[in-house]
Amino acid sequence: MFRHLGDTMKTFVRGCGSARAAVRGGRWFHLLALALMLAADAWAQGFSYDALDRLTVVRHDATRSISFGYDPDGYITNMTFTGNLPEEDADSDSMPDAWEWVYFNNLTNSATADPNQNGKNNLWEYQNGYDPLDPDSDGDGALNWDELAAGTDALDPLSVFQVSGVRFQVSGPVVEWSSATSKRYRIQRSAHLPGGFGNLLTNILATPPLNVHTDETAVGFGPWIYRVELE
Repeated sequence: MFRHLGDTMKTFVRGCGSARAAVRGGRWFHLLALALMLAADAWAQGFSYDALDRLTVVRHDATRSISFGYDPDGYITNMTFTGNLPEEDADSDSMPDAWEWVYFNNLTNSATADPNQNGKNNLWEYQNGYDPLDPDSDGDGALNWDELAAGTDALDPLSVFQVSGVRFQVSGPVVEWSSATSKRYRIQRSAHLPGGFGNLLTNILATPPLNVHTDETAVGFGPWIYRVELE
């Protein structure tokens, strides 16, 4: 059943604009999205629904099934596979056709490409359950390509280039920021944001995992506003 519906599924999701849009709206919508994502060769033997009429389980046989979880808005948030479900791979790139259609809307993307620039290719993203188009793979607020430039890990939300603190002591304000091996930085200071920032110190070599600088030239009560940039 799913194989024969393949072209219909692809057209349906293209029309919705995304798989997320496709999986909302009742049994038929869920079934279409499921067929697209699984591209299963076997006939499904049964379906289960919850009290809100949402598809919760698809059974292929006694040993193979897939279960769905939902968030309060009705979006599918997770799929749990039991047994080995067959998947089509028309272009033999080790990425299931259904996965490629969901994320790329075609089968032409290379397994070795890295469209979201997080340092991992499409095949790795599929194998590890990541979104190959997400510009911020770890959700820490820093774009993948900025993390690569900063030497931080685009897959670790705790690894991010940022000012971690500014504290005040008698000798002057102390600025602390996360740093990465071999990187260089500059500290800039402003006493009035509309007036912009000026360089306080440049060509600062990283002392990972943290750099610390005391601004002994800050005279008076400020206010002193600091930012750190990668050079």
